[in-house]
Amino acid sequence: MSFGALLANAIRRLVFPQRATIRVSAPKDESTGGDTPVDGPSRSDFARCENRRALATLISNLPGVAYRCRNGRAWTMEFISDGCEALTGYAPAELVGNAARSFADLLYPGDQAVVRQQVQKSLEDRTFFRLVYRIRTASGEEKWVWEQGRGVWSDKGELLALEGFITDITEQKHSEQELAKARDAAEAASRAKSEFLAKVSHEIRTPMNAIIGMTELTMTAGVTPEQQTYLDTILHSASTLLETLEGILGLSRVEAGRLQYEHAPFDLVDLVENVARMVAHVAATKDLEVVCDVSPDVPAWVYGDPLRLRQVLLNLAGNAVKFTDKGEVVIRVESIEVSSRSARLRFIVADTGIGIPLDRQEAVFESLTQADGGITRRYGGSGLGLAISAGIVQSFGGRIELNSEPGRGSTFHFDAGFEPCGDAGKLTVPASSQLNG
Repeated sequence: MSFGALLANAIRRLVFPQRATIRVSAPKDESTGGDTPVDGPSRSDFARCENRRALATLISNLPGVAYRCRNGRAWTMEFISDGCEALTGYAPAELVGNAARSFADLLYPGDQAVVRQQVQKSLEDRTFFRLVYRIRTASGEEKWVWEQGRGVWSDKGELLALEGFITDITEQKHSEQELAKARDAAEAASRAKSEFLAKVSHEIRTPMNAIIGMTELTMTAGVTPEQQTYLDTILHSASTLLETLEGILGLSRVEAGRLQYEHAPFDLVDLVENVARMVAHVAATKDLEVVCDVSPDVPAWVYGDPLRLRQVLLNLAGNAVKFTDKGEVVIRVESIEVSSRSARLRFIVADTGIGIPLDRQEAVFESLTQADGGITRRYGGSGLGLAISAGIVQSFGGRIELNSEPGRGSTFHFDAGFEPCGDAGKLTVPASSQLNG
């Protein structure tokens, strides 16, 4: 039996206690020699009164208000527990039997219609109603309450009363409102930060492109070896700064939810192989092997966003090459579930590089963060790429997962959904290819 049903039974026993006629035997009448019947309380009668007293105490100690109100236009209270005064400012005696003042009169005007509709529906369905609404207390204070109750029906199916329980949730509501305000403020601050970063990045990017362009022109104008060294340093530094600015701009767009996504047909196999080719020339300088492996049951053409997918794969593959000194980098695509209407695919980028300690694996997805300080000094980079990629994959409804062990390499993978299109059959090209630069 539910708490509401138990409470309802308790209220009914208080409001409508059982009555019985008690007869006990008196001493024998010596003149008649018989027993003299006497009306009076028995032990069971005393026990029943004690039970009622204990029940009343129990209900009065509940952190809320138990009630029963009679069916009628005014819904006059037949019983309401002592907690009524603490909640509403009205003593129970001011409401019980008072047709001129109903608990319903305390409801906040804007909530009355909704409460009435929900109670009416529960009565029609003969189910419990659970309500959250506001009331005005005797002092004019506004409070939030939660109520659970149900109708009481006669054997003939007539609605006799409503009975239930009401509790004060004002503090809880105020906490929720404060949390909502804090969340809104945090989101507004995040948007302002993203907008600021985007504007600053855009303003700096334009003159930086000019610096890079003029440096490259100067390098073709016939310079001394010493000047060439200086210009190389300027070009490298400017390019690194421009890459950082691009990363900040991209991250601000991800955080602000302003990335625009396409839904266009594209050759998935060609896209993956192009990513492999783009990192292969850097891999060749380190004598690394780049392997592109696409499972035969992966659709060749799909609908999706090729630009964002390429951005994520290029970042993961570029990092794999950057942090690998020997061995190989593998870009793999596998099918999870493929039908004529949808394709759930897994993208994997694995390397044999330096690896990432377990306690730093979550941190690498944070902006401007790398596995440790020495990584930046040795390999460079801003630590923005993975944060951007994680945001893009999250917008796809997925999450980038990482398995890594220091000295034994890293494996990044994520799942994404696509829609097969055109000739969405099996691959007609070699499923695996190697690019050695």
